[in-house]
Amino acid sequence: MIYHEFAKFYDDLFDETLYDKWLEYTLRRTNRSDKILDLACGTGRLAVRLSRAGYNVDGADLSEDMLTMADQRAREADQQINFFQLDMRNLSELPSYDSITCFDDSLCYLSSESDLRQTFSQVSTHLKPGGSFLFDVITPYQTDEVYPGYMYN
Repeated sequence: MIYHEFAKFYDDLFDETLYDKWLEYTLRRTNRSDKILDLACGTGRLAVRLSRAGYNVDGADLSEDMLTMADQRAREADQQINFFQLDMRNLSELPSYDSITCFDDSLCYLSSESDLRQTFSQVSTHLKPGGSFLFDVITPYQTDEVYPGYMYN
């Protein structure tokens, strides 16, 4: 799978300041008392930042390699974060959350509209009443107009 090799270079490819922006975005839209799931958490950069900010955070990702790096990052930061290896289309083993985040265009890795609907359904099922789902996606406008022919990986 792509993530085995990709995990080694993930942190080098992405601008770390984006995690600060996602943190600020999340801080403005949630309460510090919220239990948060960082879905598609990658190497745990945002999960650790959220934990340091006082949130109770779980992280989930499909990639075992990413989760190994995330767990190491959390331990080095002395943060208690539970990490789960799972597919975002099936969150059945997880509890409910006040908020769920899914940044870094992670939803774009889903290969069909059906997968996206299934993921949204799972997120909805695992949000407490009044909970929020915070996410970003890259749009066809971005791929076709802003970055035509550009593929970073």
